[in-house]
Amino acid sequence: MDQFVLRGHGPAEVLTPFRQTLAAAQMLVRISQERTGLSTREYDVMASARYQAELLSELAHQLDAQVARLSRDAEHSRISGLDPDRALITSLTGVIRTTATLAEVCHALLKVSEQMLVVRTAKARVELAAAIETLRAAVGTSQITVQANIGRVTDARTYDQLAEGLPSFDIIRAQADRVAEVLRRKTAPIVPTQRVEIS
Repeated sequence: MDQFVLRGHGPAEVLTPFRQTLAAAQMLVRISQERTGLSTREYDVMASARYQAELLSELAHQLDAQVARLSRDAEHSRISGLDPDRALITSLTGVIRTTATLAEVCHALLKVSEQMLVVRTAKARVELAAAIETLRAAVGTSQITVQANIGRVTDARTYDQLAEGLPSFDIIRAQADRVAEVLRRKTAPIVPTQRVEIS
């Protein structure tokens, strides 16, 4: 089952898209606490962003737990010999659907990160850039997982739903690129204009 859900063991487990998304959400929660130099309106925006990031962090955690359960169910069925083929297909379908849902969580977290572009400190901006890059990686890995395994989905309705959602992965990655570019422009050093004197 690990080959389909890309769940690792030990240190490698942090590379799963679920753990990446959870890590990015937790980073956004920390960033939302940095409100140095913000106006009252920006302060309120950050407070709202923190609430959203906390909810999405919990959702990412639930999705990760769901995939772990599906993986355990498939392994238990394989060991016990209780219709392992059917159990594998059921678990695999569940994993792919959950992975597609995870991409939507990344989409929502990127919207939250966009609200956090008002942060002033260099530390917060660096961490925000890291969170955006982590979300981009999670979306990319999720896309690979779904594309590589969608052909194994036997339920026609589920297959059609997943196939219709495939273009959204590229849209979400493009969203990450846009937010990252805005952040780069904000953090780029300002070069003072030099006056040229004509003699």
